[in-house]
Amino acid sequence: MIRQVLSRPVLASVLLVLLTGLGACSNGSNNNNQTTAVGIGVGLSASGTTSLTPGGSVTLTATVYNDSASKGVTWSLSGLGTLSGKSKTQVTYTAPSSLNGVGSATITALSVADTTKYANATVVTNGSPQLQPSSSLPANQNVGYSTGISVQGGVAPYAWLVVAGQLPPGLTLGTSTGSVVGISGTPKAVGSWTFTMQVTDSNSRVDKRVYTLNVNPQPSCLLSGTYAYKLNGFSKNGVPAVRAGTFSVNSNGDVTGIQDVKSDLGTTIGQQVTSGKCHNQIGNRGDITFTSSSGTLVFNWALFTALDEGFMQELDGAGIAGTANFAKIDSAAVLGNLYAFGLVGSDANAVRLGVAGQLAVSPAGQITSGTVDDTGALGYRDATVTGSLTSPGATDAFGIAAPGRGTLTMTVKGVSHKYVYYAVSGTANGRRLFLMSADPTGGPVLVGDMRPQLGPFGLESLAPAAASTPTVQAEVPAIFEYVAATGTHYPTTQVGLGRLTAADQTKKTLALVLDVASGASVTYDAPFTATYGVSSTGRVTLSFGSTTSPQTFAGYLYGTSAGFLVETTAGNAGGYALLEPQRNFPFTQFPGGVFIGTTILPGTISPLSLLPTQTVQSGAFGGNMSGQYALDATTGRGLGQVSRSLFGGTGLVFYIVDDTKIVLMGNGANAINPMLGWLDY
Repeated sequence: MIRQVLSRPVLASVLLVLLTGLGACSNGSNNNNQTTAVGIGVGLSASGTTSLTPGGSVTLTATVYNDSASKGVTWSLSGLGTLSGKSKTQVTYTAPSSLNGVGSATITALSVADTTKYANATVVTNGSPQLQPSSSLPANQNVGYSTGISVQGGVAPYAWLVVAGQLPPGLTLGTSTGSVVGISGTPKAVGSWTFTMQVTDSNSRVDKRVYTLNVNPQPSCLLSGTYAYKLNGFSKNGVPAVRAGTFSVNSNGDVTGIQDVKSDLGTTIGQQVTSGKCHNQIGNRGDITFTSSSGTLVFNWALFTALDEGFMQELDGAGIAGTANFAKIDSAAVLGNLYAFGLVGSDANAVRLGVAGQLAVSPAGQITSGTVDDTGALGYRDATVTGSLTSPGATDAFGIAAPGRGTLTMTVKGVSHKYVYYAVSGTANGRRLFLMSADPTGGPVLVGDMRPQLGPFGLESLAPAAASTPTVQAEVPAIFEYVAATGTHYPTTQVGLGRLTAADQTKKTLALVLDVASGASVTYDAPFTATYGVSSTGRVTLSFGSTTSPQTFAGYLYGTSAGFLVETTAGNAGGYALLEPQRNFPFTQFPGGVFIGTTILPGTISPLSLLPTQTVQSGAFGGNMSGQYALDATTGRGLGQVSRSLFGGTGLVFYIVDDTKIVLMGNGANAINPMLGWLDY
């Protein structure tokens, strides 16, 4: 487990106070005074975000504690606007004179006497209102529907009006005066409707945008075609349980497929789903049933905008609870590739377990080389892998032939384990294999992803700095998403969320800023200098913390700043982490929008959540969780306070991965177990 440290508790105060300040901001004010405090070896505090209109200004004051020589601070700016009147203790920030939508800037006060101490303040400029592109799913005739249109910039309250064209018959515009207005109802006719939306803010500034909303014929289900899924969850006994399978949905909503399950309740591989039904509930969400000789399973689902992948949650009381990813089957060639994989769950004794590895697979399906690491229960440390894969769709090791399905056999240290895989692809998350352990008796209980490797790999492959080599011209931070769990039955969780940057390939070091939640105990924004290595096969080693007792990890990359890690610290609690590349930063004009969300990598049985409609925009959460947030546009890190503890805490820490994805962490407040979650378009 990651040791919670107090090396920089002060930066928690920076963003916590920043968040508190949101409620006191005046969107229409042009001049404000803010105070930012910087300490030397004592601590930092900072006041919060200020909202300005274009051309407005704010004066910031820095107080340096224990600065006996009165050296003060130096000031720097990231984002829109300018700084003027710089002194040792004060600076004036002026917002850009014109702006459409919302822009943000981060002002940093850096202690001259101790350059490891600093404080940030974020200023948001609300420009002219700007309507955002719609990410709406198509509607269906005679099926309840709900969507939203949002605006950035401007000053509430807003007036919304359709000024040309019309909404589809049966749908009406909501009465909201906030930054998101709803369109809802039950469409009565099939067709395509184009309309012009107008929004006017309280300063009489106007924006218009043309939208098109399609109404399709009435189906039983928005899902259509063949999908695969993988579920990470827990049995009714509170120990890890996994599922995987395929399901095909026809135009009547009838369902058939294959399902696999492994838990302490039993193992079933390749069972036929003989019937089932898929229904739309409203908009992008619905429910689906899988009926087999073992009974009927019930899931809720929510679909991404591109209609080819989404999230599911099991809700049937059949002994397993969990959350799942699903995506369209992709039957393209699997053999003859290099892969990295990551799996999480438990060993045969319900001890928390993470496994990560790399495989070279020949066109004939043989594993010609490979290595694997685990969190300790299996004793894998850079261990050699042999084995084979069957081709997708061919009759596999269990006698099953199904689209996109195959089996993987891996032999490590003389012991063989079987896995089933499903080849999928999606607009948001690309091509990958869903992978699940499938030993008929005994063996680990694991589920995860296997992804094609996009090398070559070297030190420049993890969190490279801009222009660090002739082949690396852009900085690519890695978002670090970590889960561990203590105990075998109904374990308690620890989660971590951080950002790796500024790789120094000469010193083999990285900068890591990390938030950690364990129960209700939280460490915010702790800085580390991490050491790392990357081999030509993509194998990564990572170490940070104290020099006498560091936290250590090993894992494998499948692309730049993208991969799977397992904790190798002695006595760790099955720590497992994902790395995701952060793109399109700084987020000075993050568009936000309407997302769907779910719990990822659950470390225990509750809370497990599916969020069909979650808005994140202009400092506010809406939909399944409501509340406020503050964002550091430079790093994409934010803090929020929300109405519901859907991710194990009413306080949230989050990172923007890119314009279409956010990863977030509950802080444990008002909850026992903090969790990680994804918000995706």
